[in-house]
Amino acid sequence: MPVSIFLQVIKTFYLQKYFLIMRPRLLKFLSCPKCKSVFQLYSKKRDKEKIIEGSLVCENCQAVYPIYRGIPRILDRENLSNEKRKIAMRFGVEWKLHKHIFELYEKQFLEMDISLQTRKFQR
Repeated sequence: MPVSIFLQVIKTFYLQKYFLIMRPRLLKFLSCPKCKSVFQLYSKKRDKEKIIEGSLVCENCQAVYPIYRGIPRILDRENLSNEKRKIAMRFGVEWKLHKHIFELYEKQFLEMDISLQTRKFQR
């Protein structure tokens, strides 16, 4: 596997693992796609500061958006074109099919002998 692809996969994995999980402090950056109002956060399952399961409820229009596996699903499904629905479904399927690859790459990355790799670039 080319190093650039490997590094991109590792970067994506760590972003998801450590940064892209819903946290209360992220509420200030989110708004309802329907009315642009702020959300109230309701958590069902937490891991310290991370919200694993729960929901975001709009204070104005009361629209409810689930938080599943740490990811808020903020999507105005009513105004989504058929083309975009198909893309979203395919994207979701790919994530499910290839989830095991991130675990494999993490294992490979942690087992790498970095000193051997860096010697290749020394003069």
